Amino acid sequence: MSAPGAGGDGDVRLVTLDQRWVGDVEAMLADPDVLRFTRIPEPPPDGFAARWIAAYAAGREDGTREGFAAVDRDGRFLGIGLAPEIDRAAAELELGYIVTRSARGRGVATRILELLTAWAFDEVGAQRIALIIDTGNHASDRVAERCGYQREGVMRSIHVKAGTRADATLWSRLATDPPPTEASSRTPAGPRALSDRTIGVDHRVMLLELVQEKPSWREALAAALTLPEGMDERREGQDPWIPSTDRPRRISDDLAWLRNAVDEPEAHGLRMIEGSAAAGAWEIIDGSRVTEHLGRLEARGVLEAAGFLFHDDQFDEL
Repeated sequence: MSAPGAGGDGDVRLVTLDQRWVGDVEAMLADPDVLRFTRIPEPPPDGFAARWIAAYAAGREDGTREGFAAVDRDGRFLGIGLAPEIDRAAAELELGYIVTRSARGRGVATRILELLTAWAFDEVGAQRIALIIDTGNHASDRVAERCGYQREGVMRSIHVKAGTRADATLWSRLATDPPPTEASSRTPAGPRALSDRTIGVDHRVMLLELVQEKPSWREALAAALTLPEGMDERREGQDPWIPSTDRPRRISDDLAWLRNAVDEPEAHGLRMIEGSAAAGAWEIIDGSRVTEHLGRLEARGVLEAAGFLFHDDQFDEL
């Protein structure tokens, strides 16, 4: 069975996933975002990457699984594309994809899924392909829609990891479905879409969305601004929530900015979006200034804890 895209001229190729890639896979699995949105144990036990790759090699022999490493034209590792379950009798299979942090924002996930999908239809003879995506992974939702997949619905409490059950969205594509259109590859996916505007291929649209307003989120932000117990008064540039940091600003500055930005959006680089189904939605009109604040808050988990999502439809791709 040949690897999809192998020998091609594109910037992304899929080659057989084997033990030569174990170091790259281990490094990729150290990324908290990868663990957050996948069924991989958290933290991965010692030797997990080697055993995981070996399981796909065994599945390759009996036709029940397949795994590929995604590489660029120079052979650098970009991520993986997987078929974790192949039912040849039913002509059905599940696909999955993971992209390294350094390769995100370049369309790599979309290209991996395009190659996997073509392989599944052309070489496996699949009639139905499924994607199972964590309900919080909206970047992956957009990848699925760009590649012509249809959202079927939410499977509640479908996974359990570290004692916590999680929901997942089921996407599918049939052999009889039409190919994805240019428009579908440019439109925000799923129930979190904030408007029906088409996003141009070269236009960067960034959105801040309050998905589920939590009654105490403002109080939580105010509490976070309080000096931690036992901490001396901060000097400018310090962040007492991190033992050592090279961040030029305190996290408290970003929290104060967020609280004020919601009250006075246009004064803080945001524009309110009317008619959104979300509790609140704002288009980002001053990208560099706003994204610095939001990037730090997202990295610290503050946005998620407060019920916010930060959408960047050019760069927010896993």
